[in-house]
This record gives sequence, C-alpha cells and structure tokens, in this order.
Amino acid sequence: MEKHINTAAGGVKIVVAAILAAVAAAGGAYYYSTSATAPVAADPAKYKNGTYSADGVYGTPGGEESIHVTVTLASGMVTDVQYSGTAHTNISQNFMNRFGTGYKTQVVGKYIDAVQMRSVSGASLTPKGFMTALTGIKAQAKS
Repeated sequence: MEKHINTAAGGVKIVVAAILAAVAAAGGAYYYSTSATAPVAADPAKYKNGTYSADGVYGTPGGEESIHVTVTLASGMVTDVQYSGTAHTNISQNFMNRFGTGYKTQVVGKYIDAVQMRSVSGASLTPKGFMTALTGIKAQAKS
C-alpha cells in the first residue's frame, strides 16, 4: 500500500510506503514529520524508561534566562513533559508564557530524538533553553 503525505512545505508529496513497510517488517517503530526527512526507526533500548529533569540556559536581549524541564520517557517516547521558569524581565516572562501554551504538542507522543523546536507560539529563545535541557535529559536517560 502506497501512502502519500502532504507536508507543510508547499504540499510536496513524499512516498513513504516502502520505508514504513521495511521498518514495520523489522518489528520497529517509526515516526514521520512534516519535514522532507525520511522516517527514523526508534531504538527503545537507547533510553531507560523514567522521569528525568534538567535545566536549560539561554540568552535574551534582557540577559540570561533558564527553564527547568522534566520529561517522562517510555521506550524512547516522551509520554509527559513539564517546564517551569521565572524570567528576569516582563518581556522574557511573556515569551515564556507563550511558549507554555504550545510546547507540549511538539514533544509529547514523539520519540525524544525526534523532538526539534525553533519557535513555539512566537517564542524563539525559550525553545533554545528547552532543547539545551533536553540534551541533558538524553544524557541522563541513556541506557
């Protein structure tokens, strides 16, 4: 069965049936995104199940900020995520709050290695702090 996926990049169609069939036949899991990259097989043994936390520091025009991120993993997939942070300026706090309204949809239900953020609800610096924290979490969770 051939499956076409319309991507966000101008409706480009990618044929993924052969790749998905091969991954499924090998008993693996996969994900696909709206980018032009091929699906990546998940390696559930790469990360230990559990809940992990780390801080992510990032620079803003008002100075350095940080957020605390907690991720729960099951077979390499993010099943829950929380963040907290208090900014030093009102503008930074506004962007942190905006980040808080939309970040979960970019993380929960995805394999931790597939999580990528550049901008969330108009916030582009808070995601950098999140990704820094996620790097620390990956290091903690490695099998």
